[in-house]
Amino acid sequence: MQDEEKRTWAEIKLGNLENNYKAIKSMLPDSCELIAVCKANSYGHGAVQIAKKLQNLGASYISVSCYKEALELRQNGVSLPIIILAPSQPELAPQIAEINAVQAVGNLYVAKKLNEEMAGSGNRLKIHIKLDTGMGRTGFMTNRQETVSDVLSLLKLENLSCEGVFTHFADSDDIEDRFTEEQHSRFVSAVEAIEKATGVNLGMRHCANSGGALNFPNTAMDGARVGLMLYGYIPGKAKNSLGLLPVMQLKTRICEIKDLSAGDSISYGRTYTCTKDTKIAVIPVGYADGLPRRVSGKMKVLINGETAKQLGTVCMDMCMVDITNIKSAQCGDIATVFGEDISLDALADAADTISYELLCAVSQRVPRVYTE
Repeated sequence: MQDEEKRTWAEIKLGNLENNYKAIKSMLPDSCELIAVCKANSYGHGAVQIAKKLQNLGASYISVSCYKEALELRQNGVSLPIIILAPSQPELAPQIAEINAVQAVGNLYVAKKLNEEMAGSGNRLKIHIKLDTGMGRTGFMTNRQETVSDVLSLLKLENLSCEGVFTHFADSDDIEDRFTEEQHSRFVSAVEAIEKATGVNLGMRHCANSGGALNFPNTAMDGARVGLMLYGYIPGKAKNSLGLLPVMQLKTRICEIKDLSAGDSISYGRTYTCTKDTKIAVIPVGYADGLPRRVSGKMKVLINGETAKQLGTVCMDMCMVDITNIKSAQCGDIATVFGEDISLDALADAADTISYELLCAVSQRVPRVYTE
């Protein structure tokens, strides 16, 4: 895409992704595989391009949320093992097996349905067993007596092939909350009990997400499912001691400059009235691009190395910023919404949300531009 064609775009720096991958790998034990999380279009970064880069860097596994995401990667040349972390409709079992993906299973009823769908296909569906150790979401509950017998029944299903077992942490972003260690203990005990009762080695064990790998390194077993840190952000309030770099920079351009007088109001609802003569820039980024309306009046953008406060209500396609003190600003100048030099975490705080949500919210009409 030519520069003059760009309205608002997300610059994806694959060199920063490489930096983050290497930093995370150096943190993990040698025996721990990095399972790169590429669900939700790789947190808005573009799953195909991100997964291909990670494959070239030597990642061991890719994880996604659903069959459609796995299929897209396979159709675009990603050959790494792919784990589908969320439940899939049983009818999709043959297609999942056909693309050689691994399905997470945390429910005996669903396991039986998957097994039925695989009957007569001449194939077996690879699975990882999901244990719920305290997330209260999907998985066999480790605090239920029937879990061992349910997993034993699952392991007897002839069309399923178990290759791993895992759980998901509920609060690993908080290093002060010891519940993560409790979840890990529950997981280890449950796996030991299941393997003892069944005589079956369940295969690869993985617990740690980004927060777990960073804050509770003892939970990095055979694999760590790392998402947010790959894209340059630390979960929770921990310091970025790894030297991670933001992979996405959300940018736009000044499309109009105008002078307003004291008493003039700005945008829908007239939520902002100028208290003095003010020079504003209109930038073509709004909530249809992924900039949440709830940051109205609470955020800043970066223009020519200086910050400009956003004024009034964020519109669907535009918003206005105060450039009174940025004398060099001209139409066509780049305004950075977040990236290496202006914090996504600050924007997330203004929106009363987390960085994950804002990355995923960058809409499809915003082109991704890939650089090394």
